[in-house]
Amino acid sequence: MEKDHVIHKRPQNPKGESGNKELESCLEKLPLGGSRSYAEEIRGIRLVYDEINQERPDRDEEIRDSIAKRKKRTVGFIDICLSNSEYLTERCLDKLVDKNEEHDFFVESQKTKRQIQKLFIEQGLSTEDIAERISEAILLMRTEFRQTGKINKKEYTKMAKSENWDIKSLQKPSIKPRKPLEYWTPPKETAEQRPFQRSEIKQKFEAMLREMSSFGNAPDIEPAVFEQKMRELFHSTARFLCQLSQKVPREGGEIK
Repeated sequence: MEKDHVIHKRPQNPKGESGNKELESCLEKLPLGGSRSYAEEIRGIRLVYDEINQERPDRDEEIRDSIAKRKKRTVGFIDICLSNSEYLTERCLDKLVDKNEEHDFFVESQKTKRQIQKLFIEQGLSTEDIAERISEAILLMRTEFRQTGKINKKEYTKMAKSENWDIKSLQKPSIKPRKPLEYWTPPKETAEQRPFQRSEIKQKFEAMLREMSSFGNAPDIEPAVFEQKMRELFHSTARFLCQLSQKVPREGGEIK
């Protein structure tokens, strides 16, 4: 198992103070009950682990086992918590706790975090520098994930590979504004859509009446043809009335 780097250092105990008493004293800092959030859970485990590991750097497995027993969790769960919190500064962990960050974010961000972490190690950065950069990235990932539901791994990897680390230059994600409700608006007036004149209305109705009269007086027209023709005339009249109701008569052409 890869050993974690200690970044949350505490004042060391005076010489001679060691053994189970020291271990039990640190473990008592872990609450026995549940935590408000997953972020609070991993912060507590991380800080206690680092404090003990600083004094007992060669007893990693024993420390993990002791924490698991104290928390009544499996060692595997402790391993995951330590992996999720690795290279996160105390300030970063505090901010995640303040946000009540949950497990889903850490699952989503872990692959990206591990990738850029590997790049920083290959670049020979110090543990402290890696922690600062990882922590900055994680807080930005958190904002991105809560707004979009995903994390753009390529952008963070690209930034980690660049010579100048400037995480703030990454465009911060923003919630796309919802499209406003679209209401129907009348089309712009054209020559064909101009308001009807009084004379036009009179001519239109007279033409429709003549056509209806001619069909009604035809003795040899088939009933089905007559019905179809009258239906067409009715629809044509209805369309004209709809058009008429949407028009504003020109000045001097009031409809009476």
